[in-house]
Amino acid sequence: MKVDMTQPATKQDVQDAVKAGMEGVLVEVRALAEMTAYRFEQVDKRFDKIERDIESIKRDIRKIFRYLDSIEKQLEISEEERIVARHQIERAFKWLKQLADKVGVELKT
Repeated sequence: MKVDMTQPATKQDVQDAVKAGMEGVLVEVRALAEMTAYRFEQVDKRFDKIERDIESIKRDIRKIFRYLDSIEKQLEISEEERIVARHQIERAFKWLKQLADKVGVELKT
C-alpha cells in the first residue's frame, strides 16, 4: 500500500495503518505465545524427569533403610546370642569348679 505523503491522512488511512500495525503485533504475539508454550513444555519435561529421579532416589533410600534394619536385627540377635553363650560358659565353669572341688583338684585360672 503506497501512501501519498503530500495529502493529509484520512480517517480510513489512520484506521488502515492501525489495522496493519495491529496485524504485525498479533503476528509477534502469536510467535511469542508459541515460543512460550514450547519453553513451558520443555520445563514440564524437565520437572517430570526430576520427579522421576526423586521417586527413584526415595525407593533407593527405602531399600537402604530396609537393609540397615535387617543388619540391626541381626546384630541384636548376635548380641543376644553372645549374652546367652556367656551365661552358658559361666554356668559350665561354675559346674566344673564345683566338680573339681568335690574331687579335690585345684584349678588354676
